[in-house]
Amino acid sequence: MKKIHLLSAFFLVTAIMVASSIYVLIPLYASISEDTGLSFNEAVLGSTFFTFFYAAGLFAFGPLTEKAGKKNVLIGGFALAIAATAMLAFSSSATFIPLRSLQGFCLGCFAPVAYAYCFESFREKEATMLISLINMGFLMSGMIGQLISSAIAISYDWRTVFLFFAVAYALLTGCLAWLLDGRKHQSGAKSLISSFRSIFRNPKLVLCYILTFAMLMSFVSYYEGFHRAYSGIVSEEVLFWCKAAGLAGALFSLFSVKWIGRFGKTAAVRYAMLLIILAFLLNYASGSLYMSAALSVLFTASLSVCIPAVISMIGEAAGSDRATAVSLYSFILLAGASIGPLLAGVLSFQSMLLGFSAFYGIAVAVTLFESGNQKSAR
Repeated sequence: MKKIHLLSAFFLVTAIMVASSIYVLIPLYASISEDTGLSFNEAVLGSTFFTFFYAAGLFAFGPLTEKAGKKNVLIGGFALAIAATAMLAFSSSATFIPLRSLQGFCLGCFAPVAYAYCFESFREKEATMLISLINMGFLMSGMIGQLISSAIAISYDWRTVFLFFAVAYALLTGCLAWLLDGRKHQSGAKSLISSFRSIFRNPKLVLCYILTFAMLMSFVSYYEGFHRAYSGIVSEEVLFWCKAAGLAGALFSLFSVKWIGRFGKTAAVRYAMLLIILAFLLNYASGSLYMSAALSVLFTASLSVCIPAVISMIGEAAGSDRATAVSLYSFILLAGASIGPLLAGVLSFQSMLLGFSAFYGIAVAVTLFESGNQKSAR
C-alpha cells in the first residue's frame, strides 16, 4: 500500500478521534456530576474549558513547529494528551476541569501541524486530498464522538470512555512516529510578530479568515438551531437521526479534490457557497423537519468542499508564513464554532437561515469582484 493511502487513513481517523473529545462529555454530564460530586453546570464547564484551551493549542502549536519540527511537536503534544486523558479516568471534582483543560490544549497540536505538514510534504493535489480528509473527520466527529461515549458509558461507565481514548491516542502516536518523516526545522524562521504583520497585510488572507470564521459558525448554528426548532415536536431519537443524516454530506470531501482541480480554488468556493445559499433558502421555504434533514446533506457536502478550498488558498497565499497562517486558520475556525450556539440562542432557526444566506451571497459577490480584478490586471 502506498504511503499516501496510509497517511490518508491515519489523518482521517486521527481527526475524528481528536475532535471527538470536544463532544464526548455531552452524553456524560449527568454521570460525571453524580460520580464526582461536581454540579451539572460544573460538569458542563468541562466542555467549555476543553474548547477554550483547545483553541489556545491551535494558536500556539503552529508557530512552535518552526522551531521544534512538526513530527517532534505532534509526538510531544500527543504524549501529554495521552497522560491527561488517562488521568481523567481517575479524576475527582478538584482535578477534572484542570485535566480537561490540559487535554484540550495538547490535542490542539494536531490540526495546524497536520495542515502544514500536508502543504510542505506533498504536491498540491495530494495535499488538498489529505486536508479534505482531515476536515471530513472534523465534521463527522460531532456525531461519532457522542455515539462512542454513549456506547461505552452504557456498557461500562464514563471513566472507561477516557481510558478508551487514551489507548486510541497511544496507538495513533505509534502510527504517527512510523508514518511521518522527521524534517528539520527552519533555522531562518520569521518571528511570530513579523509573521502576523505579513498575514494581516495580505487582503486575500484577511478575506479567507472572514470566511473561515463564518463557515463552522454556520455549521454549528444550523444544527443547534435545527435542534431548538424541532425539539419537543418529535422524539429525541428521531431528532438525533435527522441531524445525523447530514453526515452523509461529509463524504463529499472525497470528491473535493476533483472539484477544486477542475474549477480552481476560488471558483470551487464560490460554487460551494451558492449551494449553501440554495440549501438555506429551500430550508427557509419548507419549514419541514425531514426537508431540513435532507437539505443538511447538501449544506454539509458544500461545506466539505468549501473548507479545504479555503485552507488551500490560505496555504498558497501565506508563503513562508504558512505554519502561522494555518495555525491562525484553525484558531479562527474554532472561534466561529464557539459563537454558533450563542447565535442560535439569539436568532430563530428561520432568521439564522436568512442571515447566513445574505452573508454567503455577499461573499460570492466579493469572489466575483476579485476574479474580475485579476482578469483586468492580466
